[in-house]
Amino acid sequence: MIEIFYYNHNKFSVAPPLQKSMIHFHELTFLLQGKMVYVIDEQEVPLSSGDAIYVRPRSTRERRPFADSDYISFNFYSEENFGLPVRVQEGISDEIKLLLSAGDEMYANLTNPNSFGCLDLLLQCIIKQLTENLHAKKLSPLTIKIKDYIRRHIGEKITLEKIGNALYFSPVYCSVLFKKEMGKSIMNYVIDEKIRKAKNYITEGENLKTAAERAGFTDYNYFCRLFRQRVKYTPAQYRKATFLSPAP
Repeated sequence: MIEIFYYNHNKFSVAPPLQKSMIHFHELTFLLQGKMVYVIDEQEVPLSSGDAIYVRPRSTRERRPFADSDYISFNFYSEENFGLPVRVQEGISDEIKLLLSAGDEMYANLTNPNSFGCLDLLLQCIIKQLTENLHAKKLSPLTIKIKDYIRRHIGEKITLEKIGNALYFSPVYCSVLFKKEMGKSIMNYVIDEKIRKAKNYITEGENLKTAAERAGFTDYNYFCRLFRQRVKYTPAQYRKATFLSPAP
């Protein structure tokens, strides 16, 4: 779980330096335009437009003074180990740009500027996308094709045989390679992606059963069990947590 306690979008105004200190939270900052220099654990980390920086708890952090930069910072608490590098070069992909833009709109509409509950889920999506982008750079062409097939057919029943036939590789070879590179089986990845898609539909206000069907689940009770296992909430509880009114 993620709990944001500070959010800032600095749009080209002068940013004060951060004095050297040990932090006890996570920082994730995206540099949209300009240049910045951090010093993390005595190591200088220069950033250019499109880069991101991730600072772990119990790191020594310092930021040099700078001006005329457009950046977005999240400071948050979490027990998770995200496994991100300190500097993510060219980390702002098109998908992350869209998520950051959505975060700006959500923050602008907060009724309580000191409560970031609705941004917590968004930041989880940003970190997941950032991790996937980093991982994708190391993937083989076949694994990338498998992921693309799953994305395009997410609302359908997906099997290893269908994937193998579509990509002209044996299902066993696809399965072994995918697990080696992704750290999970193809079918576990399919379930994760279907749950992620269902979460998106629920957040958009879709009826729960319709969200399950659109994500490719034909058995609603099975969907509810899987959803609770993976998200730690029932679909109804998750919908309530997103501050949406029940769909008709």
